Amino acid sequence: MPLTRRAFVSGLGSFATLAIAPTFAVVARATTLRALSLEDLVAASDRAVVGRAVHHDSDWAYVAGARRIVTWTRVLQEDDLLGESGAQDEVLVMTLGGKVGDLRQKVPGEATLTLGERVLLFTSAAASDGACHIVGMSQGKYEIVAGQSGGDGVLRRSAQIPHLVRAQPKPGFPPAPLAIEVLAGKSLKDARTLVRGVR
Repeated sequence: MPLTRRAFVSGLGSFATLAIAPTFAVVARATTLRALSLEDLVAASDRAVVGRAVHHDSDWAYVAGARRIVTWTRVLQEDDLLGESGAQDEVLVMTLGGKVGDLRQKVPGEATLTLGERVLLFTSAAASDGACHIVGMSQGKYEIVAGQSGGDGVLRRSAQIPHLVRAQPKPGFPPAPLAIEVLAGKSLKDARTLVRGVR
């Protein structure tokens, strides 16, 4: 992979700590992140990409000064719910972990993209080569599945959500609902309205 991608991922090492075991498996400690409300998720995102994963490639890169496996996935974009990049038809997404040869690294809580799946991704921090990362790890990834009554699909939250810590609410106010609570189970049409409503 080009050096620009390696430079891009060098700042993402705070997400998780990895260690390679002698058996070529990977042991990863649990990942704990701040829980994101929908407002947090949208504010941290450059795009809310609706699209389909069409190709991925894993390679070694330097993350926070250590050599890690990362995966680049090309997502064919249908729409951007934030309306910032509607004309762009492909997005390159970088995630931590993947497989190179016989060695696989997994990062608990990181979003994983399966080829062919239709997704809504909240992405940010585009590098000079166009690569970006998913905001909040798997908090920013929703699979779009067929709804019972048809339509444009229904959002399903990731099964790989990291351990989340809620921010302390202001005295006298209830805690803000989390993005994964607000968006999961919503139709894509309703999600578009919710996302644009807090932009």
